[in-house]
Amino acid sequence: MGFGIFGFCLVLTLFFKHLACHQPNTDGFFVSEFLKKTVSSSSYSTFSKSYYLSGSSYCSWQGVLCDAQKEHIVEFKASGLGLSGPIPDNTFGKLNKLQSLDLSSNKITGLPSDFWSLTSLKSFNLSSNQISGSLSNNIGNFGSLEALDLSNNNLSEEIPEATGSLVSLRILNLSRHRFEQTIPSGILKCLH
Repeated sequence: MGFGIFGFCLVLTLFFKHLACHQPNTDGFFVSEFLKKTVSSSSYSTFSKSYYLSGSSYCSWQGVLCDAQKEHIVEFKASGLGLSGPIPDNTFGKLNKLQSLDLSSNKITGLPSDFWSLTSLKSFNLSSNQISGSLSNNIGNFGSLEALDLSNNNLSEEIPEATGSLVSLRILNLSRHRFEQTIPSGILKCLH
């Protein structure tokens, strides 16, 4: 009987420990939701076990760097993993401490409306994806952005004037697009 109670307590402990890293409104939950929606359903289980979700804490996932308190994700790298489709709402837009995001060389097709609230973002690499349409004027919300690489997508129309408000910007790569007209003068003031 003692083993039964011990076994039950052990199972409960492991169950709640596993749930803790996927609790709603945690950075781990938002990243796991992103992966569930951008990794093909046929390969998600294998992908998550072998690449990201193998650790008990999201701070131990491959490609993830957390702050010193192990509460918030500050860096996320998922380059060349075959991720596809738009970045869903209520995923990366909820990572309010995120400073570096690298989703390059995937098949990402769009950004969510809540993405533009990432005011802590310093480095953003979305190169070699399948983003099309125009670049949002909301790009000006990234006041801390130092490096932006959106090269090799399918953006068109004009480069928004709001890019001129990115006063911390030091690296900008918008090559291999179909932008119209000239580069806004505000960008040249940002790039020293």
